[in-house]
Amino acid sequence: MSNVQQAVQSALSSLGPQPKKVKRAFYDFRVSPYSFDFAIFLMAARSQECDEIVIVPGARMVMGHDGQPVEFQKCTPGEQEYRLNAIIKGLCPKAIVCQTIGEARSLWHEDCFPPGYTIDRPVAAHTMGTILKQLRILPFMPSKEATAECAADGWNEPKMVVITIRYSKIKSGRNSIVPEWVKAADWMRSAGLVPVFVPDTDVPDMEFVGADGYKHLSCKKACLDVQYRLALYEKAYLNIGVNNGPMALNMFSRRPMLYFRPITHGYYESTEPFWRANGVPVRSQLPWFSPLQRIIWEGMDDFQNIKVNVERWLAASDGKDEWPLAVAPSYPIVGVLDGDVRGRHMTTAARIAKERGWKQMVRKAHGDGMMSIVCFGPSLKDTWREIKRPMMTISGAHEFLLERGVVPEYHVDCDPREHKAKMCKGAHKDVKYRMATCCHPLWWDILKDQDVELWHLHNDEHSETWVRKNDPGANMLGGGSTAGMRALEVASMLGYRRFEVHGMDCSCTGPGERHAAEHLGKKQNEVEVSVDGLWFLSTPQMVESAKEMITFIQNYDCEIKFHGWGLQQAMVKHFTRRFVVIDLPANDNVFERKSA
Repeated sequence: MSNVQQAVQSALSSLGPQPKKVKRAFYDFRVSPYSFDFAIFLMAARSQECDEIVIVPGARMVMGHDGQPVEFQKCTPGEQEYRLNAIIKGLCPKAIVCQTIGEARSLWHEDCFPPGYTIDRPVAAHTMGTILKQLRILPFMPSKEATAECAADGWNEPKMVVITIRYSKIKSGRNSIVPEWVKAADWMRSAGLVPVFVPDTDVPDMEFVGADGYKHLSCKKACLDVQYRLALYEKAYLNIGVNNGPMALNMFSRRPMLYFRPITHGYYESTEPFWRANGVPVRSQLPWFSPLQRIIWEGMDDFQNIKVNVERWLAASDGKDEWPLAVAPSYPIVGVLDGDVRGRHMTTAARIAKERGWKQMVRKAHGDGMMSIVCFGPSLKDTWREIKRPMMTISGAHEFLLERGVVPEYHVDCDPREHKAKMCKGAHKDVKYRMATCCHPLWWDILKDQDVELWHLHNDEHSETWVRKNDPGANMLGGGSTAGMRALEVASMLGYRRFEVHGMDCSCTGPGERHAAEHLGKKQNEVEVSVDGLWFLSTPQMVESAKEMITFIQNYDCEIKFHGWGLQQAMVKHFTRRFVVIDLPANDNVFERKSA
């Protein structure tokens, strides 16, 4: 070490521990609204462990019809001031509210939230997609003071149903159909529930009078005070309302909730493309939802639709699951390695196959045999002794079984990353290796003297282009986003349509524990998923794979038996019990065509 380096190190040591750099999140009114959307931004900032929230002033600009930027604000300066104090500071009292852009500039540093944000080029982060990318839900809870005040005011009914009303002049087409909600409240009273309306902040004095003249309970304080609103929501037996900002406080929590009319045509933020762009396809439910939380995709917020779904919710609250199978949101899954790298791998495999005389797999006719598909999920530790022959391993299941003296008939892999090959401690002479041409070239050294046949993975347009150019007419296999799903396709190519599946859990037994033994893959974000009231720790990739299996079962002529327990097995159980067989009278042919 040089004298200069020693002097610098000595000087730094004398300073003692350095203060932690403050991480700030910037909510910028030039790109974000004065609304409850701030709650989504704040939750994302909290999940990123930001220390301070900075509010940046400015006029929100959008692109006009002539292609030029024009100022757009949903509310007047007075309404902006109210929303800043009642909603934004209500949710985050310690937020730093800058009066000028210059003040914000003095607080900005490179490591801030949202990623890529600068004072000169602001970035927004107030949509649901931001939360799904964070994969961490930190519910907003009421303050102790608000909770005590709410209780003291008498909001303690055990069957209280809190109805959140949207009735704003801003985008009024998204408003609640108030007469229908009043009808629903009348019915709720007759069913032993206690409906309580929370009016829109634009009309805090709105009254809700039923058909018999009964004036339904209304909580003006909750519509004006966000902490009091949270306290009321927390005490509710059920929270219910249409797609609006305040209901998001329940959506990103575990509070019982029915969320109506997520789609209202004419408003982009309430359209199918918007939900899909944020990772939530139509008819899906959020992964952290319990059986008592539901987005109601069908119908409007009319009396009949409200009544039907509240009745279903009541059945679910009694332990009778009345909801149809719902698909979890679609997460953005990025393929490993780019197309050019996979193409080089495929070229290498083709060259080595020619040198060694390795053949391409040929599809065989289906017989009545059964194949065990052995994946590397945690439940393999519990079921490996039950595995029937023949068996096909995937990933680390190959080493797992060999270490226990069990030699599989087949092994399959299709991952192009080097670590997958490094997980194999050595090939076995009695195993038939059926490998995708896109596998890392290190595999070909390991399998030099083994029984190998190759197949092409249908991954994207790059792989299609490579096959058309280099191996025209060759078979390509798809089958999903995981090696386990692709193994079913490979086994099908070998002539099997009956499968027993082990270790395909699509969930973890604890944080980071998603395999039966050591795995060299990178750490993945984790998310909680609920199926029939049971909670599973999973990852976006595994959730997608679990959904793919349901599609596989729906569309393929096959028989599958699952061993072990995890998210995948729970989803399959949920799905299969939805089928109902209806016996028809012997003499009634309902499909008989009438003659013309």
